[in-house]
Amino acid sequence: MRLPALKFSLKPPPPRAVLLPDDQFFVRAVPVTPGATPADAAAEAALALEAIAPFPLAQMYHGHHHRPGARHALVFAAYRKRFPGDKTAPWAGAEAVLPAFATLLAAPVKPATTLLLATPAAMTALHWRDPDDAPSAVLTRPLPPDDAGPRAREALRDELLREAGESLHVRETAITPADDDGSLNIDGTDAGYTFHAGPLASTFTRDELDALDVRDKDEIALRRRDRRRDLLLWRVFLGGLAALALALLLEAAIAAGGMWEKIRREIVTKQAPYVAQIDQANALATRVEDISTKRLLPFEMIDIVKAKRPRSVLYTRVTTRDLYTLEVQARTNIPNDLLAYRAALNAMPELASVAIEDQTSRNGITTFRLILAFKPEAVRPAAPPAADPAGDGKEGEPEPGSPEALAAARSSRLTPPPGTAPTMSEAFRPPPPAPGISAGGGGTGVGGAASGDGDAAAPAGPGAPPPAGQPGPPPPSPPPEDGTGAFAPPVNAPPVNAPPLQAVPGGGVLHTVQAGETFAQIARAYDVSARDLAMANTITDPRRLHVGLQLVIPPKTETTAAPITAVPATAAPITEVPSAP
Repeated sequence: MRLPALKFSLKPPPPRAVLLPDDQFFVRAVPVTPGATPADAAAEAALALEAIAPFPLAQMYHGHHHRPGARHALVFAAYRKRFPGDKTAPWAGAEAVLPAFATLLAAPVKPATTLLLATPAAMTALHWRDPDDAPSAVLTRPLPPDDAGPRAREALRDELLREAGESLHVRETAITPADDDGSLNIDGTDAGYTFHAGPLASTFTRDELDALDVRDKDEIALRRRDRRRDLLLWRVFLGGLAALALALLLEAAIAAGGMWEKIRREIVTKQAPYVAQIDQANALATRVEDISTKRLLPFEMIDIVKAKRPRSVLYTRVTTRDLYTLEVQARTNIPNDLLAYRAALNAMPELASVAIEDQTSRNGITTFRLILAFKPEAVRPAAPPAADPAGDGKEGEPEPGSPEALAAARSSRLTPPPGTAPTMSEAFRPPPPAPGISAGGGGTGVGGAASGDGDAAAPAGPGAPPPAGQPGPPPPSPPPEDGTGAFAPPVNAPPVNAPPLQAVPGGGVLHTVQAGETFAQIARAYDVSARDLAMANTITDPRRLHVGLQLVIPPKTETTAAPITAVPATAAPITEVPSAP
């Protein structure tokens, strides 16, 4: 005994129909009301069958077929006792149970057409006078034995055609059940159920197939409900399988992603030193490119923001973070000036951002740090001094280095033009003696010798003769000459090759930096401290001087001595001491 092969499919099992032998049924065409509904046609067919059948309907397996609009319905019935329990057992779960000839009742035919259907046990003839109506005759004869030969089969065919009537079209076909119990699979779709008999195909709707079914109609409704439930459960089962497969697929994808991530991290860890080297080399190359193609312009940035600086704000330290960021340490004794300065900086179009950090106040002094980010297009190098298109100097000026040029330079520095500020030698000349330190007599001089009558000897003035018994002042030495007939400048005079000095409001003069000059030399030339000179010009790095830069030379701070009042010396009484005898 061979076991059936096990098959598994995700598709629902196809619908199955059980075909019963045609010779077990009697068939009649009964009239129905034209235009009757399927329910009315079913009721009229049942009444007609009950009238012509030799047995009650409860003792028969029966069915009918009615085409919409047809004038007749085809009814068929079989006695129940012809189908014992062993033959009805395969009916359970079948989509339909019907005689074999009923599978051709919906086949497309022409007028006066006879279909000859051969089954394993019989031959049936179906004859249509009108293709839109029910068959006018259905005749069934058992097949002759196999040993009767082909002539007996041809004789049976001719007999069926004579009994069916005049036939203009004759078509022969056969249908063979797939199983021994007479069942076969049918094509079930939403459009209907289709039976195939050779080249012929016959399609029925769900209601038409139920009308052809010979089983009890209540049982058919129950089985249909069970089938819908089974189909729903089958679809739920398939959905669960699909969800499980999807979950397994996602789990596998997550596991694969974790492995890939682990491998990627290992690769990143191994490549991290090389990436760091590449980044460092890239940063160095970028820095070299910036240095080679761009210039750090700290003084230009300072000049931009210095114009808005209040007088109370002093820069104590200026550094650069990059090409366009300036960090300024500053202080002020007026907090409101800091707020005004910040507002003014924010309004400047050259600045991209302004930040104030580390702001502290102590003893009335507010210290803070300014972070100024400049726009790249706003920071430009200072333009070099324009050259004279006609030549190196103006027409009529003496040649540089000549005695005339040196004398003119000294004259322009030492003799101020009418209505201008004093020159450096006059601005920083020591002040005259204070009134309290007057050199006149009268006992008000400091350090004068006290006399017995209250008259003190005061130092003599510049033109007074020296006291008796003391040498006079040395005669004044002649002014030194520099060999050109002009007097040599004093030690604290500005450099000879400097242009004429210009006065600035508030005291002081402007000095234009010349080639070869240093910050310290300029401070010594004007007899000012380097710190005062740097603060007056907001300079953080004295080494960064360039030719043509104008420096403000501040005036020297003059200290006026407080008046000193001489206290007259009171002579003590003189007591004569007797001399020894």
